[in-house]
Amino acid sequence: MATVDTLFKKHKGTHGPSPHLPYTSSSLSDSKTSPSCPLTQSFDCLLTNLRDGLFFTTFEGQFQECNPAFEKMVGYSIEELREIYYHDITPRKWRPFEENEIRQQLLDQGFAETYEKEFIRKNGPAFFVELNLYLEQDQEGIPKRVWGIARDITKHKRAERFATRRLRKLHSLHDLSNMVIRHFHDLDAILQEIVELLPRSWQPAESCRARLVLRDQEYTTAHFRTSRWKLASEIRVKNEAVGTLEVYYQRESSDFNDASFVEEEQQHIDLVARRAGKIIERIETQRKLQSKQLALEEANAALHRILTHLEEEKSQIHDSVATNVDTILMPILHTLETEASLRQKFHLRLLKKSLKEITSPFASKLSNLFESLTSVEIEICKMIRDGFNTKEIARLRHVSPATIRKQRERIRRKLGLSGKSTNLASHLCSISAKDI
Repeated sequence: MATVDTLFKKHKGTHGPSPHLPYTSSSLSDSKTSPSCPLTQSFDCLLTNLRDGLFFTTFEGQFQECNPAFEKMVGYSIEELREIYYHDITPRKWRPFEENEIRQQLLDQGFAETYEKEFIRKNGPAFFVELNLYLEQDQEGIPKRVWGIARDITKHKRAERFATRRLRKLHSLHDLSNMVIRHFHDLDAILQEIVELLPRSWQPAESCRARLVLRDQEYTTAHFRTSRWKLASEIRVKNEAVGTLEVYYQRESSDFNDASFVEEEQQHIDLVARRAGKIIERIETQRKLQSKQLALEEANAALHRILTHLEEEKSQIHDSVATNVDTILMPILHTLETEASLRQKFHLRLLKKSLKEITSPFASKLSNLFESLTSVEIEICKMIRDGFNTKEIARLRHVSPATIRKQRERIRRKLGLSGKSTNLASHLCSISAKDI
């Protein structure tokens, strides 16, 4: 395979002298014989003040001349550059491209289209440049020299990478929001997707592995393994540390030497960890509320069963009392009534009515329906319903008939009968008949 040196090997062109160069080597040599020549002065001024790196090499690739900007760019003095070749400051990964495409462009058209590549700085890392190359040919069209203009685009590349990283992180946060909507209540699915999503927002993504630890549970990417290149952030729920979110690089990167890069990556993992904490807090709170709601529903169901059982027991007791009254007490009262005096019969009739009330609690139903009724008024309502007139009620209660009439008026008002022609006794009987 050809080396980079072949980029500059002698080749007889067909285009004659390159029309793209302002000066040829012969014109420069001639001009140097006359220091006062305007061309020499202009060229020296250009070399000295040009901010871009300007250099030219032999066609074999050995450096011959350069301006101060190029010396500063690569860290070599002109004397040091004259001892080395173009390929010595070119990373290996760029060599096949330059040996094939760039070499062919120079030979075919006398120049190479502007392209980006890296140079290796003396005792330092590689850096990006934007490069223009021109081929100088002699009168017979034989390549003699290659001129180059290099512009350091390190800051531009750093800004471009920063923008790319920022865009990837924004995409990851957007994907995180969509994922939370998709798995709204499934905490395990959300946490697993977080660790799978996280490496995609890193550069290079293929060399990243992620792990999320929540209490005694662990979520990892496929083929997870730790390394010494690690970023981590604490996951907190209600200001309590409950786990960690970690990203491991599987190989060292020159980006680790960039403080802004490390700070940006740490800020991103901190942000994802905070969001993970909020998600965990929300879902765990929902789970607790659901657990309490379920316990409350179970308690309500148990209470309903108890109340139902109590109602059944109450009904059984009521039926038992009613049966005993009908089968035991009522026959005795009927027997006593046949032998009693008129006054005794009156009291026996009242007693029988009271016993029937035990089995059909009119008083309690009336009290529930009309809460404003007093206990005395309820007793009077019972007597009115059972057919007692005002004088009989007054005699039994040892009050005057006028007092009973006033109480009847109050009862009518509380029952909503004031100003109506409705009979109070009939109304009370209807209430009892409806079994309210």
